[in-house]
Amino acid sequence: MCGISALLTNKLNHKNEFISYIEKMNHCLKHRGPDFQNYWLDENKGVCLGHTRLSIQDLSANGNQPMLSQNERYVLCFNGEIYNHFDIRKKIEKNFNNEIHWRGTSDTETLLKSIEIFGLENTLNFLSGMFAICLFDRKKLKINIAIDRFGEKPLYFGNVDKAFIIGSELKVFKAFKEFNNQVDRNSLDEFVRYSCIRAPRTIYKNIFKLEPGSMFEISLDKILSQNIDINFLNKKQFYKYWWKPKDVIIKNRDKKIKDYEKAKIDVENTLFNSVKSQLISDVPLGSFLSGGIDSSLITALMCKNSKNKINTFTIGFSEDSFDESKYAKQISKILRTDHHEAILSSRETLSIIPDLMNTYDEPFADSSQIPTILLSKFAKNNVKVALSGDGGDELFGGYNRYFWINRIWKYFSWLPFEIRMILGKILSSANPDKINYLYYFFSNNKNLDKFFGQKAIKTFERLKYVKNIEDLFISLTTEWNWNDKIVVDSNNKKISLYEDFEELRSFNFIERMMYWDTINYLPNDILCKVDRASMSKSLETRAPFLSEKVYEISSMLPLEMKIKKNNGKVILKDILKKYIPSHLIERPKQGFGIPLSSWLRTDLKDWAETLLSPNTIKNQGYFDNNIIQRYWGEHKNGRFDFHNKLWPILMFQSWMEHN
Repeated sequence: MCGISALLTNKLNHKNEFISYIEKMNHCLKHRGPDFQNYWLDENKGVCLGHTRLSIQDLSANGNQPMLSQNERYVLCFNGEIYNHFDIRKKIEKNFNNEIHWRGTSDTETLLKSIEIFGLENTLNFLSGMFAICLFDRKKLKINIAIDRFGEKPLYFGNVDKAFIIGSELKVFKAFKEFNNQVDRNSLDEFVRYSCIRAPRTIYKNIFKLEPGSMFEISLDKILSQNIDINFLNKKQFYKYWWKPKDVIIKNRDKKIKDYEKAKIDVENTLFNSVKSQLISDVPLGSFLSGGIDSSLITALMCKNSKNKINTFTIGFSEDSFDESKYAKQISKILRTDHHEAILSSRETLSIIPDLMNTYDEPFADSSQIPTILLSKFAKNNVKVALSGDGGDELFGGYNRYFWINRIWKYFSWLPFEIRMILGKILSSANPDKINYLYYFFSNNKNLDKFFGQKAIKTFERLKYVKNIEDLFISLTTEWNWNDKIVVDSNNKKISLYEDFEELRSFNFIERMMYWDTINYLPNDILCKVDRASMSKSLETRAPFLSEKVYEISSMLPLEMKIKKNNGKVILKDILKKYIPSHLIERPKQGFGIPLSSWLRTDLKDWAETLLSPNTIKNQGYFDNNIIQRYWGEHKNGRFDFHNKLWPILMFQSWMEHN
């Protein structure tokens, strides 16, 4: 794991100016790479590449970057891990009769040699790993950047004044005194609705983020001449996708595995091999163990792969209703891991909120960012690498909306829209605790989901404006109705579930939802959250579910092997039962939550009151003040729970305060 920065401009007058800027940019990324920092400069060409290193493989100077290829044609800055790089070395050696002389054992050197021999795009297709790449071709005078299949590693690019900048985080852009890029109101509108900003957008105009599985190539003369429209993402001559999950799904639509026992064996073996490949490390590693299905299965397979005890890490909370650490502890005992647990008070958790903007340097509002930062900080005391269960929900059907949406729509779709609106208004005003009581009283399932009442209220709220099942799904992924014009002067159009994948219209609706989450929610929310949280503590995280081979096998499973009778991740649970008793598996999905709703009425009330003051909102001019005050007032008095609507507003306001 590392930090990438690059500066391309012909407007600097002296070598020392380049060095001054690139050192500032590197300093902004020191948390991503505290072990070594360096740069490569050709002031005559107007190119400077910087790098900060977190040493994981080959801890010697042979792995330092920027790295120059042996033929001196390419300069590479690389962030991430290539898990199969020794296999790629064998492929290279076979082509050259073992005449290759390696300087060390780093995956960076392997990557660079493969690019030198096979070219960048061919190399990308060889890779199994997570990565962001910035490559300068000194012969053709071109810059290439690319990121991994699922977007685990970030890479931003864009203009600041008369310079073209590339960086692992937006911090590098703000290292320039000339930085004055304006807030993009359409990005802000999207952020408020989804709690994150979807690539290729960022919060700033004229700065973009690479999308998963994408790359672009651009000549140096176009950049330096400024004869280029920065919004060139729409120009196919620059930008392309080297990998798309859609292609995998379509390819395997008629290759479904029909035998369930065979499917279980195939999935377990594929996951086992993915975990095995991701244990490659020259530093201590462990796993995040939440007690849920995904992290428990990854940890079990790590134990199966290792002769030594695996380090596992869990944090819990003093608020019992949000604490799952007891389950993680029981699972760790069964798996015989070296378990590390920290139980945090509200005060410890609340203390990091003022610093969130230093970790997420554009607005980000998935509140599980807070425990993720705390978990990363805790794990870093013992290890430098941690494996996680991220991706299991999207690939194997873990989110509640996948198995509730058809049932909800079946109950209400027969009613005319006008009647649904009235019913939604009545039901959404109910008390969540009373709904919980009725659910527990009448349900055959006595294993109560304690958040059922809140989830029901949100569903009833959506009945007021959803017209079809697509509307219902989109509404389940956002807290705001598209009719609410919360951001002033934004002109976003309502997002369509069929955006960018017309070919999947014939697929089951749940499969389309899972695909949507894979290309949107997973990279822009989940992976962004984990990357920024862990890297802020100089901790590398790895996600074995996000192997291309795991995705391949998941696309070959019939839906009923993933979701059956309102039960998600069916096949993963059945595999996990080999390692863990059923009673620890068959529990309601909880997520990584904190009591944010009550905190906004107590410990965080004064903080929120200041950020949401009418004068502040009006003077900034970004939000409709009447809407903000209405929801804040109703949340404060305890009648409704609007913390999910308010948290993105508060995160933006806090971000503005720090910028």
